[in-house]
Amino acid sequence: MPNYRYRAYTHSGKLEDGLVEAQNEQACLDILDGKGLYPFEVHEDYSNSLSTPWWQRDLFSGASKISLQNLALFTRELATLFKAGLPIDETLRIVAAQVSGRHMKSFCKALLDDVIAGHSLSQAFANQGEAVPHYYTSLVRAGEARGALDDVFEQLANFIEKSENIRAKIRSALVYPMILIGVAFAALGLIVTVLIPSLAPIFTDAGAPMPTIIAVVLTLQDFFSNNWLVTVIALLSVCVFLVIFLRKENVKYKRDQILLRIPLISTFITKRETARFSRTLSVLLTNGVPLLKALEIVSHIMSNRVFIRTQQAVIEDIKKGQSLHHTLTQTEIFPDLAVRLIKVGEESGKLEEMLLHTAQIFETQVQRSIDRYMSLLTPALTLFIGLSVGGLIMSVMSAILSINELAL
Repeated sequence: MPNYRYRAYTHSGKLEDGLVEAQNEQACLDILDGKGLYPFEVHEDYSNSLSTPWWQRDLFSGASKISLQNLALFTRELATLFKAGLPIDETLRIVAAQVSGRHMKSFCKALLDDVIAGHSLSQAFANQGEAVPHYYTSLVRAGEARGALDDVFEQLANFIEKSENIRAKIRSALVYPMILIGVAFAALGLIVTVLIPSLAPIFTDAGAPMPTIIAVVLTLQDFFSNNWLVTVIALLSVCVFLVIFLRKENVKYKRDQILLRIPLISTFITKRETARFSRTLSVLLTNGVPLLKALEIVSHIMSNRVFIRTQQAVIEDIKKGQSLHHTLTQTEIFPDLAVRLIKVGEESGKLEEMLLHTAQIFETQVQRSIDRYMSLLTPALTLFIGLSVGGLIMSVMSAILSINELAL
């Protein structure tokens, strides 16, 4: 059950902060009302849910996160039906009948039940926990306030589809390199486990010294065959330790810091995060979400923790009255081009348009970077695999030829 952080006034007018465990936001409000409190700010506390051990989480709840591909299809269908002027409940019935998968059907049914019960559509999404991103619910709420749900879902569909297209392009580009790597490992495994051990009797019978590579392979095989249980337990222990260690927040932050210091990778990550920041902020501001709230939402959708921590600093500086472009300049992490365009947008009163323009520029650069890196990756992998397999075979052939020299 999620936790909700609140700020409320007591009967005496005293301000009170706290945390309440409730099924959804409406249940949280009911609990606070029963305590005689007057809440003016209630939001789900995500930090606590992230720190909950995996064995205490509900693994089969309907609030598990929807994949980006399913969310894109779902949002596009909603946008189309809302454009046709259908009411919310009828729209959800149609979508629930069309979606595939038990999880998506239960998700749509939960939305429909909440809407029929009298909740707004944004509240129905909020009741699903982390099934949809935080910005999704905020935009739906803004669309309800403006009476423009069809426009909001159209923008959401375009935004999610663009993100999914980039991911799909990366996945498809990685298929051939992954096949190459798989074949290479299979070839190396066959050489090491079958070919090299079969050559050992030749050297023994010839009375020739065992080549280093064959001796090492035979030693490892003997060790694993005699200590296989200890080896398996040790490998599993190392894997568990690495999983636990790498899940720590400070380790993830250090990892993201290191990635931003690697030349090619840092450029790609910076462009991707800048594009994501600009487009999401543009969509939120266009739909009437206040800047501070929009920046807080954007920080939830960024993946690099250095950028996330920078976002928190930006929010604090904005609260002190500084302009957005000035705070971004101080972070020294966003590209100069993005900061300059945002500055022009603020000074001209067209921040949303300039943010969208910035997003388009950096999305194009990200696409080009993906094409360039993938075009280089395949020949580089081919060369590496050829050298690895060829080098191993050459060492074996040299060992065999050395026996012939001894025989002569």
